[in-house]
Amino acid sequence: MRNTGVPLLVVDGGGTKCLAMFLGSDRSVLGEGRSDGCNYQTVGETGARESLRQAITQALGQIEVITGDDPETIKVECAVFGMAGLDTERDHEVLTRIIRDVLKSERIEANKVIVENDALIALFGAAGGQPSVLVISGTGSIVCGVNELGRYVRSGGWGHVAGDEGSGYWIGKKAVASVFKMLDGRGETTLLRDGILTFLGLENAEDLYNWIYGEAYSVDKVADLSAIVKKCVDEGDAVAMSIVEQSAHELFSGVMAVLKELKMANDPFQLFLQGGVLSHVPEIQTKLMGLLDTAVPGMYQVAADTALEPINGIISKGFDWLNKHRQEIAKR
Repeated sequence: MRNTGVPLLVVDGGGTKCLAMFLGSDRSVLGEGRSDGCNYQTVGETGARESLRQAITQALGQIEVITGDDPETIKVECAVFGMAGLDTERDHEVLTRIIRDVLKSERIEANKVIVENDALIALFGAAGGQPSVLVISGTGSIVCGVNELGRYVRSGGWGHVAGDEGSGYWIGKKAVASVFKMLDGRGETTLLRDGILTFLGLENAEDLYNWIYGEAYSVDKVADLSAIVKKCVDEGDAVAMSIVEQSAHELFSGVMAVLKELKMANDPFQLFLQGGVLSHVPEIQTKLMGLLDTAVPGMYQVAADTALEPINGIISKGFDWLNKHRQEIAKR
């Protein structure tokens, strides 16, 4: 018989990967599955649904190997989803619908379904009840924080079209714009032109223009151009250095907005830094820290990012609900 009493299903629905895990009460992994990213804002609703389905199906398959292959519905006490692309109430509605469709198709009945932004839930697991701020700069960007009262707020994260300042995509978009400004005589000469054309396998600026408005264009590919910006920074390119500095200022602005909203500007807090841009373009991190040293001297301590795996926060959220739920049942 298939296990019909699994305590927890946790899903890290990130922009680059989707990880699904079924867990026992002792936190043992009963089944695990992986697939591609499922941010519906970049891969669409169909793509997000398929990635979720693949990861959960793979995890279910491992449970079936252990317990047999019975088609009956599997019951889960709590299912927690930390999802990239969850920024508005509409996003929550769309993702909740996608998730419920996938659970139904996989014959999973969950007593409780929790759907939250992946950044917020990562911070939930890492903060440990302490005032904390999380800065993420990868393909996209967001800053979020929690105070000692457990109140969460966020700044940024409005997606590549209207926001994500300081992110890889934002940096790549700025780099492309600098090439056209240079060619128009509106901007400085920059090494970014040759670097971008070579990276994309293009011959000239007209090819770049056609690529931007063609089918090959993608958010991820533009974000990848942040590596070219980093290379040009290393070569002393003033335009690239300016873009990097602007990125740090945008992230700093997000941190200060969060601190102000949480009334934490004069209180010590943990600072978590995450994302490929902060890892691979260390000049941005260095500049950000310098700005914080000036604005809130001695108020923050950089926390180890090893504790900030989103799946850890998702698991913590799930077991937090389970423990409270079981306590309520015991009192009845």
